[in-house]
Formats: sequence, C-alpha cells, structure tokens
Amino acid sequence: MSVLILEGVTGAGKTSTIEALQKIASFALVAEESTFDDFVGEFSVDPDAASRHARSRMTVILDQIEAAGDSRHHVLERFHFSQIALGSEWKWFRNVDDRCAALNCKVVVLALPGDQLASRSLYRAEYDGADWQHLILLQGSEERALDALRQAQSARIDAIKQSRLAYRIVDASEKAWDRYALEIARWMGWT
Repeated sequence: MSVLILEGVTGAGKTSTIEALQKIASFALVAEESTFDDFVGEFSVDPDAASRHARSRMTVILDQIEAAGDSRHHVLERFHFSQIALGSEWKWFRNVDDRCAALNCKVVVLALPGDQLASRSLYRAEYDGADWQHLILLQGSEERALDALRQAQSARIDAIKQSRLAYRIVDASEKAWDRYALEIARWMGWT
C-alpha cells in the first residue's frame, strides 16, 4: 500500500492529473469533497473550530486506510496542507502528519506560475471565464483575490517543506497531465 497526497490551488490540475493517473494505476480516491471543500467557509468564521473539524475528518480517513490493511494504493486529493494554506496552525495537524509519515505517504503539489493564477484559478475556462468561487467578491478586488491565491500556494508549499513527508513540486503550467501522471506513478512505484 502507498498513499499519495495531491495538493494544489484551485485550477492547478488536480482533477486532470487524477484522471490521467486512473488510466495507468489502480487506487482508491478520497476526493477533495471529503477532505477540504466545506471547511473554506468555516475558516473565515472560526479557524480553530474549522481546524478541529478538519482534523477529525482526516483522522477518520486515516483510520479507514489503516484498518483496510490491504495492498491498495490511495490518493488523497488535498489534505492537511490545504487546511494550513487556509490559515490553520500546524498544532492542529502534527498528529495527522505523523500518521501520514507512518503510512509512508508522499506529497505532490501542482504549482502554477504567478502569470497563470488569473486564467487557471480565478477565471476558469470550464466555468465560462467567470469568477466561479466569487473570490473577487470575498477579497474585495481582483488584485486581492490573486494575492490570496499566491499566498495559498506559497503557504501550501511551505507547509509541505515543514512536513516529514517526501514531496515533489510539479510545475503544472504545461497542462501535461499524462506526463505528470506517469512521473508521479513512477515515483510512487505504481508502474
């Protein structure tokens, strides 16, 4: 069994990379709807409560992976690094990171160059170029929304570097999903 945590800001290509990985490797997927989505709003209201809630959910996910004890591979789309990128503190997730280390989890972060954050993260083509997450409204301006995305990407990478987990940062600017998937699968030992 091996576990991959796939990280990246919205629009970095996590879903496309997962789809490409599914063509060449077999794994159980824990999608970001289970690990991340509903915490974003909670963090702006009560960061500590959101961190407790996120840690609890991640603990359950790790319990299930450990209990399965099988040889299946797992992909976790976003995990504790995304919570830290939202502004959570490491203290909430040290135990999660320790458990991930015991499972020999590896992390891949899909990173976007600054000049692609607007087109890939803020105004996504698959949503007709709209500010689909209302980040401009939430942040007060396009500039502040882009700053928030830059900070989230930087905070995520910084958190990964502080972790005990092996990691790779993939420049996702080329959208070469099949190539990224093959590189990841080889690094994970899945091919």
